[in-house]
Amino acid sequence: MGYPMAENLLRAGHPVIVWNRTGAKAEPLRQRGAAVADTPEEVGRRAQIIFMCLGDTAAAEEVCDRLLRGVQSG
Repeated sequence: MGYPMAENLLRAGHPVIVWNRTGAKAEPLRQRGAAVADTPEEVGRRAQIIFMCLGDTAAAEEVCDRLLRGVQSG
């Protein structure tokens, strides 16, 4: 679900930064113009709005914990 959402945002002209637990899965989005982050923390530092699509609660909690380490106030 996350890939089509990111693709639609890119088609609409929005800047998009993506991260995937399996790095190779982000490559097609890079080829379409997305920036690819190395870590969730990097996404937290660089993004103003964040969407997440994860398979289960444990994955969501793990990624959220890492993502929030990068979020800056303001």
